[in-house]
Amino acid sequence: MAKIIFSVALIPIVLVYIADSRTCKNVGDKCKSNEDCTTGNCQERRCEYSPDTRTNVLKASQHLRLGDMKRQPDVNTRSGILPESYRWPYGTMPYELDPAFSSSELDLIFKSFRAIEKRTCVDFVERRKEKDWVYYERSKDKGCASDVGKQGGRQILNLSGADVEGGSDCFHESIIVHETLHALGFHHEQNRHDRDEYVSINWDNIACPEQFNFYKDNLTSATTFGVPYDYVSIMHYEGNEGGIDPKLPTIIPKLAGIKVGGNRLSELDIVRINRMYKCIPPQ
Repeated sequence: MAKIIFSVALIPIVLVYIADSRTCKNVGDKCKSNEDCTTGNCQERRCEYSPDTRTNVLKASQHLRLGDMKRQPDVNTRSGILPESYRWPYGTMPYELDPAFSSSELDLIFKSFRAIEKRTCVDFVERRKEKDWVYYERSKDKGCASDVGKQGGRQILNLSGADVEGGSDCFHESIIVHETLHALGFHHEQNRHDRDEYVSINWDNIACPEQFNFYKDNLTSATTFGVPYDYVSIMHYEGNEGGIDPKLPTIIPKLAGIKVGGNRLSELDIVRINRMYKCIPPQ
């Protein structure tokens, strides 16, 4: 039976923008405009001239989303992927669970599934004979990571435990929901093609090897599903995510007085999922 999903009103937001004027550190050149700082001119010179200062990233314990998306060079998968072939038919994602998960870890995975199912038409079903499925693996050294969208065959979603030496503690509902949304087909919110209208990226505080995590998408391979930019999306990095100096921001919102990043599904996350999977509107 098809689920009936209640619509969410999209309330217009009046933005108060903050002036942004910065210098390209370690190069000494003034950015001629905000766009110059955010589209590559200054960042490329920094990496070219001072690579030794941009090689280490100090991750706080909660910074588990940096580099969590497995790279797919054949398709740009920002915000929400365009090709239908990367979406799960009828919004149903078969899964298989690593027997190494503890009972408490399994409870968190199932709780994360329910958080998504409760507000969308997406269903998670234990795999039987389906040819495409997601294997939730309790990984030893791969952190929290997922492919974006349906890949075909068995695809692995990595969840590392804090008890693993050098591992990340992925066992938080927000992290599992975040990785599961990647598997459903969603990229990070701050990679949207229109993000420069809403945030500035502080390239000075991002290590060169990690800068790809902050690159924008292009219009030909992604869609925002007509949903406004969502500062509090569960798919948005926190303000200092991936910072060389975690006390300084990597993402600066242009909306005054707002923090970025969310620990639960936002209302706009729900709208976006329902639009991707064409959930039935109320009659």
